[in-house]
Amino acid sequence: MATAKLTVEQFIKSRVRDREALRKASARLDAFRKKYGQPEAGFDSLKILRQLRELR
Repeated sequence: MATAKLTVEQFIKSRVRDREALRKASARLDAFRKKYGQPEAGFDSLKILRQLRELR
């Protein structure tokens, strides 16, 4: 299996950026956060993630 090594300039130029798709995705994320992103007292997601990792 051959791997191609790109220079930094080649890598940057090779990336495809669809700005309209990025804007739409950002708007969807913002709407989702606005609807569901309200903090809940007593809920600690970090604690839950740590517990899940310990169970593995």
